[in-house]
Amino acid sequence: MKKITLITLFILSFSLAAAQQMVIYDHKAPRSLKVALSRVKSAGEKIEKLIYTKDNEWLLATATKRWYSNISYFKNLKGSGNIGLWNRLEADARSGKKLESLGITNRGNWVVLYKDGTLRTSSTKAFTDNGLIPQFNQIRSQSSRAVKVFLGPAGSWVLGDVHARLYSNNLPRGLRLLVESIEKSKLRLTDMAFRLRDNNEFHWTVVAGGNYWKSGAPGSALWSRLEGMNSTKNIVNAVGLQSGDGFTLVSQYKWLPRSTDVLSKIEQEVAGNTLYQRMRYHKVPGVVLAHIRRGRLVEIRPYGYRKKYKHYPMNSFARFPVASLSKAIASAAILKGEEQGLWDLDDSFGDMLKGNSNLTTSRNWYATLNQTQRDWIVEATLKSMLNHTSGLNVHGIGTYSPDGRVPSLEDILYGGNGRAKVFPTTAPGSSYSYSGGAYSLIESMVEQSVGKEFWRFTKDQILSPLNMSQSTMRSLSRAGRINYAEGHENNKGVGYSVCPGKAAGGLFSDAFDYSKFIVMLANLGKQGPGAQDPRYLRESSVRKMMTSAATRSSPMNFCREKRECRVFERCIENKCMRPVLDGSQWHSGLGLKFPARRLDNRLPSFVQHGGVQQGYRHFFRLYNDNKDALLILTNGQCQWEHRNRDGSKEERGACNLTTEIMTSFHRKK
Repeated sequence: MKKITLITLFILSFSLAAAQQMVIYDHKAPRSLKVALSRVKSAGEKIEKLIYTKDNEWLLATATKRWYSNISYFKNLKGSGNIGLWNRLEADARSGKKLESLGITNRGNWVVLYKDGTLRTSSTKAFTDNGLIPQFNQIRSQSSRAVKVFLGPAGSWVLGDVHARLYSNNLPRGLRLLVESIEKSKLRLTDMAFRLRDNNEFHWTVVAGGNYWKSGAPGSALWSRLEGMNSTKNIVNAVGLQSGDGFTLVSQYKWLPRSTDVLSKIEQEVAGNTLYQRMRYHKVPGVVLAHIRRGRLVEIRPYGYRKKYKHYPMNSFARFPVASLSKAIASAAILKGEEQGLWDLDDSFGDMLKGNSNLTTSRNWYATLNQTQRDWIVEATLKSMLNHTSGLNVHGIGTYSPDGRVPSLEDILYGGNGRAKVFPTTAPGSSYSYSGGAYSLIESMVEQSVGKEFWRFTKDQILSPLNMSQSTMRSLSRAGRINYAEGHENNKGVGYSVCPGKAAGGLFSDAFDYSKFIVMLANLGKQGPGAQDPRYLRESSVRKMMTSAATRSSPMNFCREKRECRVFERCIENKCMRPVLDGSQWHSGLGLKFPARRLDNRLPSFVQHGGVQQGYRHFFRLYNDNKDALLILTNGQCQWEHRNRDGSKEERGACNLTTEIMTSFHRKK
C-alpha cells in the first residue's frame, strides 16, 4: 500500500470554472443514459459519479439525485453483503446525506462515500480484507477525509483524500506508478474508470487535470474523444466505460490555468496545437516535463507512453538514458574533485602524466600518437577537455546492446572493437569541436587518479549528496529496468542499451532526480534559494561551468570588466580573452552551452544542454535572471522525414518537438 505525502496541501495544477454548456461525448451509450444526462444538464448540477457495471448497467449520480438504468438490478446488487446498492443510496438520501463518490467491483461489492465523511460498504469483511477500510480509518485518524474511491478488478482500489493524497492497493505496476506520479505531480485526480470483465483484465482510463491516460492502444475512438475534449479545453470530470468498447465522457468545466501554471499552458499550446497533438505529429510516444520556478522544483508531468507497443503509460518516475545531459553531471563531479584538491582544471595533460604514475591507460594511449599529436595534447588542460576545445575528435560515443560486445573505455580511446580512435586534430584552445572522446579521456584519468570507477566517483561526488537515488552511470539491473522509458524509432521500441562512455553519455536518470541537479545549478551550488538550503558545490565552481571557453588574444594580464578589453574580447577570470564559439555562435562551458548575453551578475542569460541517442531526445534550459528552468525528456526519434501528399518533404521528430516546447515555455514562463 501507498505512501507519498504532498508537502504542499491543496495545490491545484489548474483552476476550474463551471462551463455554461455540458459537453458529452459517447460511444454506444444507452438512450436512457443520454436522457438522464440531459436532466442533469438542465438542472445545472455537478456529476459526482457515472459508472457502468460489468453487466453494462449504469448509475448516474449528483450529490442529491440518482438515475439508474434498472432499479431492480441495483436493488439486488449486494455483492457479498445483505443490502442492495439502491436501497442504501435511497435510504441515505432520505436522511439528507449528499453523495461524494462511489465504486462497484465486478463481483457486485460496492463502496459509497458521503460528503459528511460517512463510508458505506456492501461488506465490511470484503473491504477490510483488501485493506480499504483500514486505509479509510487511517485517513480519518490523520484529521483528513476520503473524497474519491475507485474500485477495479481483483481487489484493486484507489482512495483520494481532501488534501489530494492518493492511496492504492493491488494495481498493476504501470497504473500504480501513474497514480503515484499524478499525486507527486500535484495534479488532482478527477476520475478513473475500469472496464469490468469476468477475467479480471485491467482496462482503465484516468483523467487528472487537463490530462488523460488509458490502457490499450492509442488511436481508438476513446482516445480520439479524449483528445477532442483536450483540444477544446474541456476538462473531463466523468468517465464511464462499458464492458465492451462503449464509453461516455462528460465535461462540465473549462480549463482555466493559474498565472503560474506554466505546464498547463504548454499542454494547450505548442506550435499552434495541444502537446498531445504535436506528440502524435512528431511520432513521439512519451514526454516528461519538469518545471523549476524561482530556483525550486514546481511540478513534473508525464504524457503518453513509456513503451508504446506494450501500451505502458508514461509516469513521472520513468528512468531514461539521458545521453549527453550526462556531461553536465560529469563536469560537476570533476569540479567537486578539484575542490577537494585532487587536481586543478588548469593542469595540462602533460603535467598530469608527469605527476601521476597511475595514469597507465593515458600514458599508453599517448604513446600511440604521432609527434604532432603529442605536441598538441600535452598542452590540453582538463578544462579544455570539458569545454570541447582540447582539439580531440570523436563526437559521440554511441550506445550498445548489453547482449553484444560492449566496447571498453580502452576500446574508445585506442579505437578497438570496431571504433574510431580518439586523437587530437588541432592545437588545444584554438577552436571548438564537440568531443565525447575528450570526456572519455578525462574519465579514464579520473578513474586511475582516484582508484575507483567513474560511475562510483560520480555517485560519491554528486548523485548521493544531491539524493539522486534513481540516477546512476552504472548499467541498470533487470530490476532497475522495470520502469525504463524505452526509446522509439519508426514507432518501434529500440530496446535497452548502454553507453560505454559514462562521462560522455552514460547516465540513467528520471525527471525528479535530474531536476535536483538543475536546481543546484540555478542556486549556484545550493539545493534551493533559501539561506538554510545546503550547499553542494562552491559558487565559484558553478560559475566555472558557466564560463565561456576562451583563448588568449591580448597582452593584457589583468582586467576587472569588459571595457578594459578589446571589442571582440571579454574579461574572463580577470583576463582579456576571446571566446571560442561553436558553429552556431554558442558559447561552451563545462557540460553547458549558452548565448553571448551576460547579466549584471556576469552569468549567461541562460544555460542549456541537449542529449540525443537512438530513440531519445532530451533538453533543458535554465534562465539565470529568475532561476526558471524546463527539463524535457522524450523517448522518440530525433529526426525523421515525412512525405506530404504533394511529394514535398518535411523534417519531424523529437528534436523538433523539444524546440517547439521550449519556445512555448520561453513565451509563457
